[in-house]
Amino acid sequence: MKRIVVGITGASGTIYAVDLLEKLHQLPDVEVHLVMSAWTKKNLELETDYLTCTIDGIGGCDLPC
Repeated sequence: MKRIVVGITGASGTIYAVDLLEKLHQLPDVEVHLVMSAWTKKNLELETDYLTCTIDGIGGCDLPC
């Protein structure tokens, strides 16, 4: 199994990182982990319709909404 860590800093490219996470999540034998800053969470709220808990779930975290 491959392990991939994705880090998101909160810049305007956050939506591209979300797209990457969704694509990686669909691959077999790939374990994805996510590290995100507090500004990333704020950008997700302001710039997208995603909830942080949804992104955490895609990134392999198990956090409640």
